[in-house]
Amino acid sequence: MVFLRQEAKHFMVGRSSLDTEKFNCAYRDSKGRIWVGTQNGLLLMRGDGYRRFSQRDGLRNVCINSLAEDGLGQLWIGTAFGIEKLRLTDQDTLFVSYGKAAGMPETLMCERAAAVMPDGKVWMASTEGLVCIEPKLLEKSAKGYASKVLLLNSHCPSATLPGL
Repeated sequence: MVFLRQEAKHFMVGRSSLDTEKFNCAYRDSKGRIWVGTQNGLLLMRGDGYRRFSQRDGLRNVCINSLAEDGLGQLWIGTAFGIEKLRLTDQDTLFVSYGKAAGMPETLMCERAAAVMPDGKVWMASTEGLVCIEPKLLEKSAKGYASKVLLLNSHCPSATLPGL
């Protein structure tokens, strides 16, 4: 059973490895799909079961701690080793990992600590502070890495975080 806000959704998956799996987070995207982050990958729930995304699919780290969807329909994933993005279409599954070269922390992202603001920015919490990602600028980056990432440490006053 997966709880999203005040609503419960029950998926019948029979006896499986999910019986002992630790669920870290859950998210319903704009298409109504239910995503679940676990210690062993990202699950896309279906009425009759689930699809697991793992390293075989391009996921760099399988410990999924937080999820949020941006205005471009991309799923942002906070893992035990940083940030990844999933672009899922009917024809293709593309995971993109962001590390230090992109200005992102390669550190533990906190559980259930991701949000998309009305201005489209994605905020994620890590053990090193908050990360702010601007997906539209990231998409336009010629080199394929983040051009606008803001890492704030815990000493920053909350007044510097408009919209939170």
